[in-house]
Amino acid sequence: MVPTSSKPLSSGGGGAIVKLFNGEGLTVTSNNDLIKVHELPISFKDECRRFLLTGEVDGARAMIEARTGSLTVARMEAETTKPYALTVDFYMVSDKVRKTSRPVSELAKLVNDTSQLLAQQCNIHLKKQYIYPEYKVDADLGEVILVRDMQKRYETQDVYLIFQGCRNTADLNVFCVWEYEMNAENAAKGDVHTGLHFGQGRILIEDDYITDSVNKKVGKWTLMHEAGHALGLKHKDGTIMADIGQTKTSYLRKTQIHKMWKSAGKTAKK
Repeated sequence: MVPTSSKPLSSGGGGAIVKLFNGEGLTVTSNNDLIKVHELPISFKDECRRFLLTGEVDGARAMIEARTGSLTVARMEAETTKPYALTVDFYMVSDKVRKTSRPVSELAKLVNDTSQLLAQQCNIHLKKQYIYPEYKVDADLGEVILVRDMQKRYETQDVYLIFQGCRNTADLNVFCVWEYEMNAENAAKGDVHTGLHFGQGRILIEDDYITDSVNKKVGKWTLMHEAGHALGLKHKDGTIMADIGQTKTSYLRKTQIHKMWKSAGKTAKK
């Protein structure tokens, strides 16, 4: 993915930097003038060759090739995309008995980490907008909030109570809760969910594992996964919407992330 820009990098313009290992003596070119290749100084960290890819036209595609004579040694496909921003509001939920334990101070990093993952692949950027630190629900939602009647396929009263005060001032409205489950049967078996998208950009995220620096199950991967749903992706749409434990490479499968990008402007603003 190459961010479109009409400015040079020195003047605030953007681009994508790629590395070529063991590429001494190779010629690196683009087969489309709409995406240009600029060689950068060699990095002293890994001694690889680095190239800045730039483009001004959205949707341009090119094959970047490293050759020796007429022999192509390595190649990669590049595509330009315009930047797109998704705004995020956070609601720190409490009821008559308990409240979310997610620190407000963590939200900026959560948004930044998620945005970096999306920006690297499809030039989508999350922007933290409003935080509602004392979002109170006038009820006792219980230790485990049941969010859906799986037999009748509708949201429970608890969900209605949580969402009734949603301001709908952002593309993504994230409600931080202590624990939820899809139905009573799953609640009895133990927690199996960490994030859930309900439509209209409304998302639940749990507090579980919030201090787990190794797993971070309810962090950037969860927010990114649910943002994918908000932008129209289903679980069947490739590994981008697979379980949140996926690695970055498989989670951001190129074809699905581009589909997500192309539908973002239409879906998120409805």
